[in-house]
Amino acid sequence: MSRETSHPRRPTPDDRRFLEALCLWRALYAGRGPRDSESVATVASAISAAELRMRTLRISDDRMRRRFIGG
Repeated sequence: MSRETSHPRRPTPDDRRFLEALCLWRALYAGRGPRDSESVATVASAISAAELRMRTLRISDDRMRRRFIGG
């Protein structure tokens, strides 16, 4: 396996910010408590809530469409 002889690129400010964000998230994840892994909602209730939200958005979209397009 041959290795490149050129110098590796220097990190950009965006690279540094991304690394800092990763380190922050890693620290927050490590500090989470044991209750973080407990369920607080059933699958059925999560599905019901998502369906209600989608229905609400569809009604809102339909109203906007009729208001601006006429229909």
